[in-house]
Amino acid sequence: MLVSSQPANGQSNGDSAKTHRVNFKREDIIPISAQHLWQIQTGWVRTLTWDSDGNITTLGLWGKGDIIGSPVSQVDPYQIICLSDVNAQIVPSSLVWTAEALQGHIQQTEALLQMMHCKQIPQRLLLLLTFLSQRFGYGTDQGRLIQIQMTHQVMAETIGTSRVTVTKILQKLEEDGLILRRNKKILLPQSHL
Repeated sequence: MLVSSQPANGQSNGDSAKTHRVNFKREDIIPISAQHLWQIQTGWVRTLTWDSDGNITTLGLWGKGDIIGSPVSQVDPYQIICLSDVNAQIVPSSLVWTAEALQGHIQQTEALLQMMHCKQIPQRLLLLLTFLSQRFGYGTDQGRLIQIQMTHQVMAETIGTSRVTVTKILQKLEEDGLILRRNKKILLPQSHL
């Protein structure tokens, strides 16, 4: 993890508070504090919790511009794990929330709830892939390419199943033409969006 200080708001007059940008590597755990939040500048992270048996629950998947941290969550334990290399900026927990930031948290919670209440696991996985393509993907002439690369284990923890099940379902989805694989990334064909 690398830390750099830069003047807030691009000012250099020396009297403004400093903002701290921190670089993290994939799979790093981002430290949490009641005094500050993190704003993701580049990369992707996952927020999660776990129960007394060690079962993991994904609380959210976050990318550029998103503001996260324990001050916005009532969940304990709470952890932020990097899904890629990440650059994040420390922001004070007193930050005034914008309607856009609140809307993002609400929409993500609703999407995850919708996934988890789907009885069929293949449908849950398709809902996750659709969410990822809309949130962290971009359009191509063939469909939407998901930029974020998640392990089968992370996908499994996100939708409440096993890694083996996710691997089998992904293979079946690919055989059925519902997804395509492109250089370790998943593409949802235009005909299935």
